[in-house]
Amino acid sequence: MKAFAALARALNQDNDALAEHRHDIVKHLCFIAALMLLAAAGTQVVQQAWPQVAVNCAVSMLLLLTAATMWRSGKPALPLSMLGVVLVISSLASVYIQGMSGVLWSYPLLFVCYFALPRRQATVLCLLLLVGVFVIGLSVIGVAQTVRILLSQAFVVLMINVVLSVIGELQHALVAQTITDPLTGAFNRRHMQTHVERLAQPGSNGSRSMDIVPGHALLALDIDHFKRINDLHGHDIGDEVLRRLVDLLQNSLRNGDLVFRTGGEEFMLLLPRTGRDAALSVAEDIRQQVASSPLLPGEAAEPGKLGQTVTVSIGVSVLGPGQGSRQWLKRADTALYEAKNAGRDRVALAA
Repeated sequence: MKAFAALARALNQDNDALAEHRHDIVKHLCFIAALMLLAAAGTQVVQQAWPQVAVNCAVSMLLLLTAATMWRSGKPALPLSMLGVVLVISSLASVYIQGMSGVLWSYPLLFVCYFALPRRQATVLCLLLLVGVFVIGLSVIGVAQTVRILLSQAFVVLMINVVLSVIGELQHALVAQTITDPLTGAFNRRHMQTHVERLAQPGSNGSRSMDIVPGHALLALDIDHFKRINDLHGHDIGDEVLRRLVDLLQNSLRNGDLVFRTGGEEFMLLLPRTGRDAALSVAEDIRQQVASSPLLPGEAAEPGKLGQTVTVSIGVSVLGPGQGSRQWLKRADTALYEAKNAGRDRVALAA
């Protein structure tokens, strides 16, 4: 039952792990398939099997045209879904004309569909191919052989989907490793830079006039006296404090807000489409939650004693008119230093 459930999940997913490479895959597949079909047409000319020659030559010309247009302009001559329909119809025609020999072409077509099309479209086309081969095969091949063909083709489709699911999961895992901090699960500095640069582009919030549309806010956050926590309790406890802090931040923020770890005990919080007053309110709420939360595991908090309580200082910077990402980040850092110099455990707004 577990195996069937895994296969059902595989078929239900649409992890398009090949999407970024589909353009190159399709143009090469079209060129190679066209050459193979032309070679097959050559042997059929010798046999004077003219219907097969006509089908193979027509499909070859379409594939060569598709490859040429994709190499020249990056776009196929026909939408890929329509090309897939043409290939399925051609394959069924080959089965009707050639019988068992035509069935052999349907197997590589199953792979071509999944390489050339988004997964759900490919699954629909492959199921249509299986049904068509089964219906035609009953009349031109025989019941016993047709049933065997159906079972083998269904097995191929299931295995392709399982493999694509594994590839998709591996791809997601690799992406997650490149953008997240392994200790806390927060996003890393590289991912933060990507988001900040995107939001700092002109027009990202609909307007650069903060009187009309709220800007985007950055909260630079630093744990107060974190070195003292490590010295008193050890780095294992310090790491646990970092993990608990990130959990608290992720539970406190709104949908769309992001948490990044930018240094040892330094974090950056990105609040898209958030104005100054809202950003200050969020920052003050976080500061109070941290001060009142038991972030030190197994330790009795002693208010006022360094290393026994966890507090944070926060600098708030709202993206202003004409500012770039560097200025925005620098203003957040400057506000953080002002909060720390003013006594820590407080929020400061960038000038």
